Amino acid sequence: MEVMKTDASLKAVEYAGRYFTTDTNLKIKPLALDYLSNWWSEHRKDYEIPALEPK
Repeated sequence: MEVMKTDASLKAVEYAGRYFTTDTNLKIKPLALDYLSNWWSEHRKDYEIPALEPK
């Protein structure tokens, strides 16, 4: 998501968007950045790996 928000290269942003939409199974254009950013804000917790509890 960081690349999609900050990179100056349109190719890099599109590539990151394609990777993101493929990994999340979203059927939307990879440059729909506002939609993808909002979607990520709402669903990020579903993709985070829980921290391991120290022993």
